Amino acid sequence: MSEKINSVSSLSDNPEHKLCSIIDITLDMVQEYSMLAKTMALEIERVSSKDMADIEEKYVTKFLNVAVSNIRELIPESCFEEQDAMVLSNLLMASCFLWAHSALLQKHAGDIEAYKRILTNLFLNGLTNN
Repeated sequence: MSEKINSVSSLSDNPEHKLCSIIDITLDMVQEYSMLAKTMALEIERVSSKDMADIEEKYVTKFLNVAVSNIRELIPESCFEEQDAMVLSNLLMASCFLWAHSALLQKHAGDIEAYKRILTNLFLNGLTNN
């Protein structure tokens, strides 16, 4: 997933397009590997603290930092501070991974394309303060 996101991020200069692509890629992968995403969510609670530190380091360096750099390009100074980009990136990724775990969310969204639209609008309109 991080390779796909990195490649899309390097192809475009448009931060809105990059963020849309990150959401599309992440949700497509979560949908395709939904059982893996569910299993990982359950098993992460049982991981040792040393292993968790390794997982977090890889997650942050290979995945979240790409989203962070793209989100920073969109943040209006009046709404968020620059250091808020990591929290916003975490919120975005958690929202994507939630798709695999919440039957209620899937019921209300209807399908993954509708959920992509909702997340994209939420993050683009929220980040750009439109």
